[in-house]
Amino acid sequence: MRIVIQRVSHASVTIEGHCKSSIGKGMLILVGIEESDGQEDIDWLCKKIVNLRIFDDENGVMNKSILEDGGEILVISQFTCEAHGGEMHVVPTVEYKGERVSATRIRKAIENGEMEDVTAMLGRPFGFCFEVVHGNHIGHTIGTPTINQNFPPRFVLPRFGVYASAVYVDGKTYCGVTNVGVKPTVGSDHALSETWMPDFTGGDLYGRTLRLELLSFVRDEKKFPDLDALKAEISLNEKTARTLFEAFEKEAPAHAHPNRHERMGKNLPRKNGTRV
Repeated sequence: MRIVIQRVSHASVTIEGHCKSSIGKGMLILVGIEESDGQEDIDWLCKKIVNLRIFDDENGVMNKSILEDGGEILVISQFTCEAHGGEMHVVPTVEYKGERVSATRIRKAIENGEMEDVTAMLGRPFGFCFEVVHGNHIGHTIGTPTINQNFPPRFVLPRFGVYASAVYVDGKTYCGVTNVGVKPTVGSDHALSETWMPDFTGGDLYGRTLRLELLSFVRDEKKFPDLDALKAEISLNEKTARTLFEAFEKEAPAHAHPNRHERMGKNLPRKNGTRV
């Protein structure tokens, strides 16, 4: 028994002009069956297929199975393909800037800090939901209190530096100035996300799990001679971040467009439909 697996956004099989079956996002599986194939071969393949981790998680990393992704499966044997008038239709993969969108391409863009490209390919901004933990509390001393969020092992780390961000707290979206890295001015023994929300006045967020989205890269991480220089730079970064955040809110405000991610994804160019 031999199989060919293709991830699809939509696929269908038509025989003599009538659509016999169709699926949305999931797997199209072409199966070649031989006389020697038995139940043991079928069981082994089924177990292998449902555990393949070929679907993207929320970070654009190929790390989810068909079961975890909630996708559908369309299985077509050689007998169906050889039927009189049998046709198979597959919606082609999504392209961006003339190249196929893939988990590897998205991951590379994240690591390069190319957040506008990441947003276009994912159909939503790159983000994460982690617990707010205690830091060194230096932000409070210079008037820029921050929330710290640690990255788990094997997480795709964005390019170290400062980003304009959006932070979601209790149904509201706040402008954020986020530093991803090791905070060279004050020091850290591991990479983390540290975010100042200039408009947030809600108090203690420690222990809360908050979603944060990185909208645009502002500058590389760098070490400053003292805290006054750091504070002055943060003030400049806040102006840039606010401009980018306001543009983001105007384009796709979360409170007004709960399905904005799907809407943004529709803007991606696609190839013409393909008949196989």
